[in-house]
Amino acid sequence: MTELWSVKYGLDNIDDVETRIARRSPMAEQKFDALMKADPDQREKYFYNQCADHQEVWIVWDDDILPIYNGERGELINVWPDQEFAKKCHFPSVKNPKVTPIPLNDFMDKFLQKEPNVELSIFPIGPNSLTKVIQIESFAITLSNELARYQTIPNPKHF
Repeated sequence: MTELWSVKYGLDNIDDVETRIARRSPMAEQKFDALMKADPDQREKYFYNQCADHQEVWIVWDDDILPIYNGERGELINVWPDQEFAKKCHFPSVKNPKVTPIPLNDFMDKFLQKEPNVELSIFPIGPNSLTKVIQIESFAITLSNELARYQTIPNPKHF
């Protein structure tokens, strides 16, 4: 029997996933279209910015199975910055998509620990699109740098 993804990756107690999804306001169509036309470097920059801003990464499951793809250097997991892109850009091989946000701490501390040899395909826009593929260590460093930028920006609510 296949183990449920939420249990396998230690994500079975994420607080109220539906609330995390519902709080998103719809993306403007112009912004969506511009990012769909953006090159992989621009999409990667947007990805890290959104992940740091919202403290989550989006994954598409096939029912309760994590699709892992074959890349040039090994196995890949696709990750997206927003629900809209995950819904629109998941690969056709996913028959029963389940779009899910994963809090960054859980993604880094639980999820990636279960898949240490995979690489991440950052914000793919289709199965044949050019995309950035990075190792988990590089992802962690880049994300940490982006998060550090957010910590140095004063919060206007505190003034």
